[in-house]
Amino acid sequence: SEGQPAFVTMGEVDGQTIDRYDSETQRAEPRVPWMHQEGQQYWDRETQVAQGAQQVFHVDLDKLQKRYNQSGGYHTLQTMYGCDLLENGEIRGYSQFAYDGRDFLALDKDTLTCTAADDAAVISKR
Repeated sequence: SEGQPAFVTMGEVDGQTIDRYDSETQRAEPRVPWMHQEGQQYWDRETQVAQGAQQVFHVDLDKLQKRYNQSGGYHTLQTMYGCDLLENGEIRGYSQFAYDGRDFLALDKDTLTCTAADDAAVISKR
């Protein structure tokens, strides 16, 4: 929508945003003081990674609009991945995708399979 960047990435640790990239600034930037210690080479690399992801997401959004027989308008593709460190020392990883705010694909780490939310997601799963 107006005033919002078309693409955003954010890194979080314990619910706090530690870095951010958006399609308006075209730069990955630290969001907490301790991330400022990373050198310029790190931020240049993170910027390149985010710009590549931005291109991929643009292509993926076009594909999804076609699969859902949509033309024009605003649509969102979200991905969230990471891990939780549990109190018992166990690590729980996750990777999930949503399209227009609805579940789309989710990775089950234990079975190493993706769960597709609907017929359009089945195509992506394949």
